[in-house]
Amino acid sequence: MNWQTNRGRGGRNHFSCRIKSEKGFSFLEVVLAVSILAVGLLAIGTMQTTSIKVNASAIDLTVRTGWGQDRLEKLIALPYDDLASGTDANLPDGHTVTWTVSGDDPLPNTKKIMVTVSKGGKTTELSDIVSKY
Repeated sequence: MNWQTNRGRGGRNHFSCRIKSEKGFSFLEVVLAVSILAVGLLAIGTMQTTSIKVNASAIDLTVRTGWGQDRLEKLIALPYDDLASGTDANLPDGHTVTWTVSGDDPLPNTKKIMVTVSKGGKTTELSDIVSKY
């Protein structure tokens, strides 16, 4: 505040108080800004949680696909007459790989290999066709 003496009509002194314009934010502006910031931070927190879950799921899918591809390549490398169905439950990380070999499917002198990798209720399937000739 700034007190000043003013001379009014008739030569009398009048004291007046002038309030300088206050610079800064009002309480309402601060509350509104903090509210907007809080909503934004909550949205980012939710996004991070979802991102972590999706990344974990993607890692699981990649691991299952890797085990399946590995088994499929080993089976394709075997001689045609040695291909047979089987299961491998002794993987170091707890995955179970099961493969099914069906003869003359989809054409004569071919075998269809279906590899299924599972862990924790999630499965991934890969397949390929091998020809006798």
